Amino acid sequence: MLPKPISVSGIKSQYISNEWIELDVYFIGPQATAKLTIEAYLVQDLEAKLPAGIDVLGPEGFILNFDQKVARIASYNNMEFRISVNVCVDSENERLVTSQTKTLSFG
Repeated sequence: MLPKPISVSGIKSQYISNEWIELDVYFIGPQATAKLTIEAYLVQDLEAKLPAGIDVLGPEGFILNFDQKVARIASYNNMEFRISVNVCVDSENERLVTSQTKTLSFG
């Protein structure tokens, strides 16, 4: 339990957290396994499904290649592992997604 609640920022909202945990997350590749210890704040009703945010992914050097469905972790000698990409088809909100190469509309 935290001595004082803190504000945790999500993608669209801010949440209050009273608790945090430390967990080991394993990424299993065809030739190696990477173990990351992550400190995470517990937040009720958080929409994000990732166990870690950019505060973990960035410093570890994660590269997510959605076209090839693989991820690479630079801090683990560029260890590569498969990822799955799922499209949420029940979303009723149209969202505009912009990238450096093309613009797509999902919805």
